[in-house]
Amino acid sequence: MKKHWFTLHGNTFLWLKDNTGLVYNAENKTQFIFPLSDKIEQKCHQLLKIDNLYTIELTDEAINDDEINQWINSLVSIQAGYLSLNVEFDKRPVSLKPVLKVQDNKKYYEEQHKLGFKGKILQNLHELTFYINGSEHGNNEYFKQTIFPVKSCRDLNGSKIRLFP
Repeated sequence: MKKHWFTLHGNTFLWLKDNTGLVYNAENKTQFIFPLSDKIEQKCHQLLKIDNLYTIELTDEAINDDEINQWINSLVSIQAGYLSLNVEFDKRPVSLKPVLKVQDNKKYYEEQHKLGFKGKILQNLHELTFYINGSEHGNNEYFKQTIFPVKSCRDLNGSKIRLFP
């Protein structure tokens, strides 16, 4: 019996709520909404486990299951994930689960603070990521997570980081 890896791309978000799942590909702005059966919910929870790095193992039996096969094909069709032949565990594909960007800006938090609503910034702010690439609004190449600036190999400008409001 062959085994396969199914991997979600790092630019893909997976959310579960009640009996519904949503997969959103941030690169091509496509989505797939699906009902959560027990089988699909189990696969989604496996994908969401941080230790699995957005990759799960599937047997031929699972791939031949109509429900799972249709779900996988729907995800592949929106370029949210891919199937690959199972190789050694250490050589399996991996992907970083994306982090949703908080849309609130500095002015929003200043107004909230003036109104006496303190602490909301701490609920949203767990990590700051700076892309010092010379662009006022960032760079279109940053639709996915990276662990280093991909634009160049220059050092980050420390004074710009310290001046961040």
